[in-house]
Amino acid sequence: MAQPTTNVKVTGAVDEAPTPRDDQDLPEVSARVWTRLGEGGRVVIPAEIRRLLGVKEGDRILLLVEDGELHVITVSQGIKRAQELARPYIRPGVSMADELIAERQAEVAREEEREWEAAHAAEATRD
Repeated sequence: MAQPTTNVKVTGAVDEAPTPRDDQDLPEVSARVWTRLGEGGRVVIPAEIRRLLGVKEGDRILLLVEDGELHVITVSQGIKRAQELARPYIRPGVSMADELIAERQAEVAREEEREWEAAHAAEATRD
């Protein structure tokens, strides 16, 4: 089985690999990798890129296609994005966990009240 070839340059500079578009249109990045699609659609993530991403063999990653581009999202990046999305809805000084627990306890109390009322209504109809 032929291994995919990879050319890695870990800098903000543009590497020398040919591109389908002008590299000046690309944002400055901390790493840029040119690779070939391997057998079965496999792509090897070089060690230096894995180190920069903080991932190792067996870690879960999300592959996201956005505007025709493939993005590799690590679990920690996903958590960070979720926190950033939630941040505008968090009130300072309020614990969302405490609010959730209080809401759940109130729901349990309402459910118990409904069950009690249903049980007593059933008793009243029997009498």
